[in-house]
This record gives sequence, C-alpha cells and structure tokens, in this order.
Amino acid sequence: FNVLPPAACPRSGGRLSGRRARKKECQLSSMIRCVLAMLPDDAFGPVLALEDEGSTGSNRIRIIDFAGGSGHLALPLALLLPKCEVVIVDLKKHSLDVANERAEACGLLTSASNLKTFHGSITKYKDPFDIGLALHACGEATDLVLRACGEAKAAFV
Repeated sequence: FNVLPPAACPRSGGRLSGRRARKKECQLSSMIRCVLAMLPDDAFGPVLALEDEGSTGSNRIRIIDFAGGSGHLALPLALLLPKCEVVIVDLKKHSLDVANERAEACGLLTSASNLKTFHGSITKYKDPFDIGLALHACGEATDLVLRACGEAKAAFV
C-alpha cells in the first residue's frame, strides 16, 4: 500500500486505524494477489495511447467488486491494473459516494478512468465480466455472487 495514493489506502483514505487497518491491508493484499494470479500477462502495464483508443471497455478484462462499498479493494485494483476495468457494485449509495470521493482524490474519476460504480443489487448487475470478487459480501449475498459468476462464466475470488 506504500506505492498507492493515500486515498486508496485503508489507513488514510479508508479512515481505518491501528490493528483494524493492518488486518484490512493484509486481507486486501491477499485478495489482490489472487486477482493478479488470474490475469494474463497482457493485462499488466500502462495503457498505451493506441490501446486506449481501442479500449472502450469491451475488450478490457472486467473485474467486479460485488458489495464493494467504499472501494477498499476496487481502488487499489484500478490503480494497479489500468488495462482492466474495475466496477464496484453496491446497494448503498452513500458507500459509492465515498468510493467516488476517494477515487477522485486518486485521479481515477476522469473520462478515461478504468473505475466505475453501479448502484444496485448483485442480481441487477447484468453486464458481462471476467472476475467477480466478494470480499465484503455476507450471507445470501455470497451465494448471489457465486450464481452471478457462474452465469457469466467468470472466475470468482
């Protein structure tokens, strides 16, 4: 997390402190390592001008952070993986507003940004995707994410 802008880190941007922040960083690091291991080599590196012109999102790897809240997982992924599209899906508008504030502070809210948000339930998100994440989903939401990943033929972390 030392290489990320402060707004993308649980301690500063995520407003966590002490032991809770350390635990969150370990949890997020583990999830991020899992996602990185799933990606093909061409998903890494900066977006080049020629790639950006042709990358309208349809040929980008799309990673969905279901129940992603204020972006603890999605923001670092969007910053680390500019060639991928990262979408936060959450029912709570306030959480998505906080995620957008944090994204803006990281420079992720531009027309060319690879970070998007979707306000709605897991079952309402219908766009195709490649990887589904459910770090913050609990109870029935986990089952809904597994179902959504199965229907999309997407990997699940």
